[in-house]
Amino acid sequence: MIRKHENMLVLAALTLFALAGLDLLSLMAQAPAPTLDSPYRIGSFTTLSTNQVAASTTATVTSDAVPLAPGKGIGIWPTFVTDGASTGNVTFQFGLSRDGTTWTTTAPITATVPATGTTSVRGFVNLSPYASTSLNNARYLRLQSINNAATNVLTVTSIHWTIGKD
Repeated sequence: MIRKHENMLVLAALTLFALAGLDLLSLMAQAPAPTLDSPYRIGSFTTLSTNQVAASTTATVTSDAVPLAPGKGIGIWPTFVTDGASTGNVTFQFGLSRDGTTWTTTAPITATVPATGTTSVRGFVNLSPYASTSLNNARYLRLQSINNAATNVLTVTSIHWTIGKD
């Protein structure tokens, strides 16, 4: 008789462990997957006044303003292509502002990326916050002009940016 009670207790214990294990597994299955919070703010210059630049010229551009963060640089990710086999540098010139309204009349920040003919270019330029251009002391940045040193028309398809979060 004792043996029968021991077997029943063992069976009851195993049943409880099994039920608890199933409940734990169902809770684990319902838990949302962990997500990584990006350490960057990511955006695009979305209001470009022009996306085409004639050969060997500079086009004045008006873009939206990007709020900068003290002590943080900015990565510029331009994508463009020329309509011919020419190779020349494409220089993106940026203005700075302390208030988002009044902008520098010269372009103290430049990002230069070489063109590769009719092959689409996806460039990257890292602008350090401590460069001699004093990016660290400005509050806003915007694209002011694009210089196309190539001998063919340049088409800019996008210009993205990334900035480290505070």
